[in-house]
Amino acid sequence: MIKQYARLGLHRYNMLEGTSFELSVLLKFNMLQNLVSSYYITVLAYDPEANLPPKTFQIRVDEKKYGSLNVVVSVARLKDEAATTKEPFMPHFHGGVVADPFFQGELPDWPSAHAFSDRKRFYVLKKSEWHDTAWISLYLETLVYANDRDISNDILSKLEIINVAIETKEEDVKSPNEILKAKSAHVYITFKGLEESFFQTETFKGSAKALRLSKGIPRKAVVRRVISRGALSLEQHSMTLRSGQKSQSSKLLRLGV
Repeated sequence: MIKQYARLGLHRYNMLEGTSFELSVLLKFNMLQNLVSSYYITVLAYDPEANLPPKTFQIRVDEKKYGSLNVVVSVARLKDEAATTKEPFMPHFHGGVVADPFFQGELPDWPSAHAFSDRKRFYVLKKSEWHDTAWISLYLETLVYANDRDISNDILSKLEIINVAIETKEEDVKSPNEILKAKSAHVYITFKGLEESFFQTETFKGSAKALRLSKGIPRKAVVRRVISRGALSLEQHSMTLRSGQKSQSSKLLRLGV
């Protein structure tokens, strides 16, 4: 999870600064020992588009919910840019980003096939586009990891994206490149590849029944991205396991056993 959070920090920096830094080495990290924690991460990162030595970054990620993706990347900066004066220590981030009302409140349910045909509302990515857009797979990996922290990197590496669509406000619709870089967006991801999943349901006798789901069954996930006041916020909707079933909490969903 630490590497995913470190990459989210670099993603935030790249979104704001127009750079392309990638994680090179995780140097160190500290965290609070709580169910929801704040992570203070130091990494080396390099920009493949610039012929320069790796640079040191300081990143802070604050979790807002346990068992699902709901995090705020409140700091992502070059170590050399850090203020020389010490700021008061904040044990955990209690605020939130300020978003347009369109991107506040409950996340949307999965749209119908007809709704996805509205090109003023949705941009459906070509396969080559989401292959070349690293943050899409990063969002998916982080989301799955947030739902099951025991999942292995080997299973994460086998996740297979099927389709991706991005929703922005109609008046914000511009070129595909600008949509990919939109500071506020809903990202709809269809994927498969989890080797095993167990979804607990209540039987008529009140006992839990575990259903094994095939790795070939497509899952659907909705992620909200908001970048405001220099902070990056990511939040997920419940994941659809198959028709009529959604994950509700970490107690109900176990991914990739």
